[in-house]
Amino acid sequence: MNKKLFYPLIVLGFTLVLLIPLFSKQLLYTDDAELHAARVASYYLAIKQKQIPPRWAPNLNSSYGYPVLNFAYPLPYMTSAFIYMALPVTIALALNLTIVLLVAFGPIGIYYLARHFSLST
Repeated sequence: MNKKLFYPLIVLGFTLVLLIPLFSKQLLYTDDAELHAARVASYYLAIKQKQIPPRWAPNLNSSYGYPVLNFAYPLPYMTSAFIYMALPVTIALALNLTIVLLVAFGPIGIYYLARHFSLST
């Protein structure tokens, strides 16, 4: 196997082993997981209402709306909403898969960054 591909696959394998609990349909037990799931649902609803880019969360604040999408970082909500639209999954599983994707690509990116800046070839 190619050495350039072997080490990233090892890193990805160890990372995915650590992320096995996220492959469930239950939301993680954290202090703000429900808030993130509600924001993903609001992001999805804003896209369905043709808000491009989504700025107003229409079903937050007792259905009056809330401008949280203006101030929150959009990448996790965008990724979760697109996973929810593309696959037949729940919002909780889409949020968990987003966490898996972003945490799995982190060590791979750090590996390539360290390889790029290392002095040895």
